[in-house]
Amino acid sequence: MKKSIRLVLCMLALIVSACVTPSRVTYIKDMAEGYSYPAKPAPDLRVRIEDRLGIRVFSDDESLAKPFNIGALTQTGGGVQAASYEVDGAGNIDFPVLGLIPVEGLTLKEVQEKISGMISNAGYIKDPVVTVGIDNFTVTLVKYGTTTQVPVHGKSINLLQVVAPAQGEKIKEVEVIRTENGVRKAYHVNFQKTELFDSPVFYLQQNDIVYVKPARWMVSDTGRAIQQAVSMVMTFTSTIVSTMALVKLYQR
Repeated sequence: MKKSIRLVLCMLALIVSACVTPSRVTYIKDMAEGYSYPAKPAPDLRVRIEDRLGIRVFSDDESLAKPFNIGALTQTGGGVQAASYEVDGAGNIDFPVLGLIPVEGLTLKEVQEKISGMISNAGYIKDPVVTVGIDNFTVTLVKYGTTTQVPVHGKSINLLQVVAPAQGEKIKEVEVIRTENGVRKAYHVNFQKTELFDSPVFYLQQNDIVYVKPARWMVSDTGRAIQQAVSMVMTFTSTIVSTMALVKLYQR
């Protein structure tokens, strides 16, 4: 009899422990419904040393633009990939025909305007159209022992776009490590607060490191309800065992 009771109690204890699961974390819990919050636009990316800029020049006369597009690659399907130019240690790119052009610290739009102006002022093309992008724009995502290089296609990406697909509702806090002007700095971000949108690292930059903090293990709502029910059963079982022991004692 005692062995059976002990077995039941052990099984109930295992059920209680199995109910301990990661609790669901709701993003931006303090955002009130119907209330307006200021939305900040994505800041312009600025060119850094070791960036690789994809640059292409267009003209109504394709033959005039061709000398500026040396290195461009024709892709499958007929598309053309812009030639890529690395920003050297002095902050310059070596561009066809124009030579060395200082670009470090400029926004992509400013690089476009600078190259367009140089081509136009030199009389090569009257109204050139120049496109500029960062070919090696990546963000490093570190989560639960796994490191992933996330390529960015476009001119901006935010924390939610990088982190949310990683673990969804289980993420509560992250650290973003950013290096600027030779200084590395860490920023703490709470995904449950609207301050997330005001963080200087909400919009990510080249080579940012996003570290997802491990979720704390807590009892879920469902697990808590089951745990309470099991606790009542254990209390009832314990009462029966105690009563049986007392009856047996008085029968002696």
